[in-house]
Amino acid sequence: MKAKKSNQIIWWARQDSNLRPSAPEADVLSTELLALFFITSGSRYKIFSPLEDIRHSMIYNRPMKNFILLVFVLSHATFAQDMRPESIEKRIIPLGQVCMEGDGCGIRTAGPGYKVAINSGSMSSTSNEDEANKVQLSEGNVHTIEMKNEGADGTMVFEPGVIKVSIGDTINFILTDQLHNSASLPGMIPTGAEAWTGEINQEISITLDKEGVYVYNCTPHAMMAMVGVIQVGEATNINEIKSVASDLKSTFIMNNDRLDGYLSRL
Repeated sequence: MKAKKSNQIIWWARQDSNLRPSAPEADVLSTELLALFFITSGSRYKIFSPLEDIRHSMIYNRPMKNFILLVFVLSHATFAQDMRPESIEKRIIPLGQVCMEGDGCGIRTAGPGYKVAINSGSMSSTSNEDEANKVQLSEGNVHTIEMKNEGADGTMVFEPGVIKVSIGDTINFILTDQLHNSASLPGMIPTGAEAWTGEINQEISITLDKEGVYVYNCTPHAMMAMVGVIQVGEATNINEIKSVASDLKSTFIMNNDRLDGYLSRL
């Protein structure tokens, strides 16, 4: 059988046409699948045309057709690429960067020369986020803390819940909602600092003249973790505060992570 050309379409079929299919299954498969079939089938096949001749070949027996479909699907699955912009961006993210000594790339290892920071982009991003979360020195020498039923940090809160001031600054506790007070916690203020306890529904002012960390709460809502943190100057007693904080957290029935979150911002 010779190769023929009809309507500029080249078809492939088997030489042996003695066995003929009972149904015209040739319309099911595309020219692309036929080409793929003959690429993998060797020299037993050759070019011929037209479509009617293909219908009288045996290349459409069901096992072979299933094999062709399987190869076609797998080939497309293997070479297909997700071309969405966000997927492309993920594929081109660098694996690391070279950091020269003294550049401050967030690498904690010591030694001369340069170091390679694998996934340093993620490390730098995390470091920047932590730094941005740190509490900044509040301006002025008089500061206001509200006692509220609900605020940005949830229910039963002091707002701001954590604040950094200078030595000698004054804090005014303002009653935004009823049934609150402010009271310093034993063992959670700097050594030599003066403790304070306000009455329920009382607005009080305190002056902080000792450097360190102060932790206070609302007495009626202590179990709801209505606590606040003040840093005066440097956090010189932060280790002592964290040690006592673990015991204090065991008394909370809600907002269990609030105190840890405040202390992490110092």
